[in-house]
Amino acid sequence: MNKYSPTKNMINPIMKFLLLTLSLLAAIPVFSQVADSVVVRDTRNVQEPPEYFRNIVHFDFKLRDVIGVPRPAGSFTQGSGMMTFAPWGDSTGNNVHQLNFNNDGIYYRQGAQGSGAWQAWRKVLTSQGIQVIYGHLNLNYDDTPLSFTTDKSTSWQYIAYNSGGTRKAWVGMDTDNNFNITKENGGIIVLKGAGVGIGTASIGSCALAVEGTIGARKVKVTAGPWPDFVFEENYPLPSLAELSTYLKTNKHLPGIPSAAEVKNDGLDLGDMNAKLLQKVEELSLYIIQQNEKLEKITKELEILKSKIK
Repeated sequence: MNKYSPTKNMINPIMKFLLLTLSLLAAIPVFSQVADSVVVRDTRNVQEPPEYFRNIVHFDFKLRDVIGVPRPAGSFTQGSGMMTFAPWGDSTGNNVHQLNFNNDGIYYRQGAQGSGAWQAWRKVLTSQGIQVIYGHLNLNYDDTPLSFTTDKSTSWQYIAYNSGGTRKAWVGMDTDNNFNITKENGGIIVLKGAGVGIGTASIGSCALAVEGTIGARKVKVTAGPWPDFVFEENYPLPSLAELSTYLKTNKHLPGIPSAAEVKNDGLDLGDMNAKLLQKVEELSLYIIQQNEKLEKITKELEILKSKIK
């Protein structure tokens, strides 16, 4: 991983700084015989650069707008408490770190000694609602790395994918105990690199295997060549005598799989529809042939009848 990746430069300092903060707060009672409080300076209107702090831990009262801590829409709270930790006196000893505590949560930023500027504030924890993580989130556990729990039957449990303040897709449970994979505002859902089994884990070479009944209002199958070639003049239509011999020998129509083949290999709907249409078209030709013979015989009978009279 690149040493300047968001994970290493942002998440690790945040965690270290939080641990340090907890350690300092936990240590206060130990030294209560010397001091029973920590002094918080009122520097509300001052935005100090990183190099102002050297080898020191500072606690200050700050106005959020002065130091640039974001305020969500509808938040009118200006006051905040800030902790600054400068582990060294120049840029060779790590950056200067700050935590800002306010009614909307906890924010974090850092800045290099001598840079004269701070990095942007990042929300670490929020007092309520959505938690925002900047960088990578790595969950590493054996069986259940991520779980959702609620005691309310009316609560949805899902993961949302947002962009520009709009939910683009979500995955999770609804209040009817249904698991949803939903893509909103157009687009498609793509599953790559693996087959899908519904009700079964044995999918063989299928891209989709379903154990049970599929219900649909319409199914579109992309088939191969359509059998209009049956009506070409040079189509080798078997005679009825040849067809009769084949049926007596094989017990199924020519070009149609046998019952045993369908049992073992299944049925290709597109291919079978084409073959069945081919048989219907052949049947149409047989009917036309028989009709032509019948008309010929009828004419011959009419001629014979006229001669007899």
